[in-house]
Amino acid sequence: MVRVLHVLSSLSKSAGVAGVIMNYYRRIDRTKVGFDFLCFKPAEKSYEDEVKLLGGRVFYLTMPRIGQVGKWQKALYDFFAENSGEWDIVHNHEISFSKHLFRAVKKSTGAICIVHSHLTAFSESRLKSIRNRIFCAGYRKYVDYYFACSAEAGRVFGGKKFRILNNAVDLDKFAFDPEARLKIRDKYGIKEDELLIGHLGRICKQKNQGFLIGVLARVPEAKLLIAGAGDGSKLVEEAEKKGVSDRFIFAGITSEPQKYLSAFDVFALPSLYEGLPVVGVEVQAAGLKCVMTDSLAEDAFATDSAVGLKLDEKLWASELAKRSARADNAETLKKKGFDINAEADKLAEFYSAAKERE
Repeated sequence: MVRVLHVLSSLSKSAGVAGVIMNYYRRIDRTKVGFDFLCFKPAEKSYEDEVKLLGGRVFYLTMPRIGQVGKWQKALYDFFAENSGEWDIVHNHEISFSKHLFRAVKKSTGAICIVHSHLTAFSESRLKSIRNRIFCAGYRKYVDYYFACSAEAGRVFGGKKFRILNNAVDLDKFAFDPEARLKIRDKYGIKEDELLIGHLGRICKQKNQGFLIGVLARVPEAKLLIAGAGDGSKLVEEAEKKGVSDRFIFAGITSEPQKYLSAFDVFALPSLYEGLPVVGVEVQAAGLKCVMTDSLAEDAFATDSAVGLKLDEKLWASELAKRSARADNAETLKKKGFDINAEADKLAEFYSAAKERE
């Protein structure tokens, strides 16, 4: 068996990266490949219990802080020294931590090191981006393989050859469910003939949900439902200022996104940047029209259900107001590598081959 340690900030159910890894973990042949996780912060609603049910372990180390890098490096050395020989591969999903992480891995275990890019930028702010670049400078000499979720996300490696691992999903799970549609719409008092614009995503600057409040003000016949982890109070305040609070619903976090996708009539994803948004793949798997920022990864627009627009409220309002029949995108998504069953097999083959080469 190949033992793999995945390193990521959190196993929160609201974190896209954690969701992608769990999609693979559920479908990979666990008689051949085993997953463990090293995280830097616990989450109230996380995948930890599911990881343990699937046979994995979860470890925690404190997130490094400015001025405590040396202390954190020692903690990494101690962790891998104590667990030497446990893992054949360390698959890191946090590029900023790569130098210090992989330095400890190579010194203590000699495991294969994979760095995986999930974003097209080092941070949502220029200052943090500079800081993160400095923090991880020099990491490449420790890396054995580079992974990215899209060609655009791979550009952060500065010309290094990388392998694309698609943000694949369970296509059957996101098939349209008419019963779920009725249940969700009834829960929030949305009539069948009302246009419901939907969005699923962690509430943060990167996801740019505030933009959708302005768009809603331009589509008087529609309602907007946003579901995701985080503080939605500013969105509620903005809706009140725009005079659309009676048409805006903040649903909070959900553990059943597929049911909400059945309830929506159109999906909006105005992110400022993404590697390749897994929710965009899920939306297309549901056959739902998906309006996204046109600067996102080209691979995100995998089917005719996806529409790319520059961030202009009038343009988005016009496009979101157009109803479209749901499409059957399953075969297209399979051909483009977004079927988790096929992609999990490919990942297992890669891990096994990498171990044999070593």
